[in-house]
Amino acid sequence: MKLLIINGPNLNLIGRREVDVYGKENLDQIINWVSENIESLEVDLIWFQSNSEGKIIDKLHWAIDNHIEGVIINPGAYTHYSYAIRDAISSIEIPTIEVHLSNIEQRENFRKVSVIKDDWVSENIESSKVDLIWYQSNSEGDIIDKLHWAIDNQIGGVVINPGAYTHYSYAIRDAISSINIPTVEVHLSNINQRENFRKVSVIKDVCKKQIKGKGKEGYLEAINLFTKS
Repeated sequence: MKLLIINGPNLNLIGRREVDVYGKENLDQIINWVSENIESLEVDLIWFQSNSEGKIIDKLHWAIDNHIEGVIINPGAYTHYSYAIRDAISSIEIPTIEVHLSNIEQRENFRKVSVIKDDWVSENIESSKVDLIWYQSNSEGDIIDKLHWAIDNQIGGVVINPGAYTHYSYAIRDAISSINIPTVEVHLSNINQRENFRKVSVIKDVCKKQIKGKGKEGYLEAINLFTKS
C-alpha cells in the first residue's frame, strides 16, 4: 500500500515554532519516528511538505496516477479556509484522513473551523453512542478480510456498498453470511434503474435491508437503522 502524507505551511518549522504547542521534535524526527513505528512492512510512505497551496493541490492531483491508496494530510492554516484544497481532496476520490499535531478545537476560534472536514454523515447520526469505522478497498479479498475482522472487534453492525462486487461476488456474500453481524447494503444510485447487470445483487438476501438511490443520505439511513434497533 502506498500512502501520501502531506504537511502544509510552516510545518517545516516545527521544533522551533511554538514548541509549547507543537513540541520540540522537528519534521524529520517525526518522519523517522513514524517510519520506525509503523505496524506493517507493506506500507510505502511518501512524505511531502509545502508552504504553497498550489503545490499541495498539485501533489493531491499527482496521487491519482501514482497508485496512492490513501492520503494523510495536515494542511496547517489552510485547514481553516482553503476550499481549493478541499475540492482537490474531494476530486481525487482517494480515502483521506486529516491530522493535526495540536487539538484545534481547544485553540483560537478561527482554528476550530476545518473546511476540509466533510463529516456530514457523522453530524447527522441520531445517536451519540455510535462509533463509526470507515473502510474502503478496491480489493475483493481485502473487503472479505475486513468483514472477518469485524467478528473479533465488537462490531455491532455493517453498512456496505460493495460497488460492482454487488453483482457477482458470492465470496463477499458468503463472508457477510458467515460473520453473523447485521448488515445493510447501500448504493448511491438506484441500481434497479441502471444497466441490466447492475439490477442484480447477489448479497441482498443475506443483508438486513437494501437502500438504493438516496445518495449520501443512504449511508445515514443505514446507520440510523442500527441506532433505532
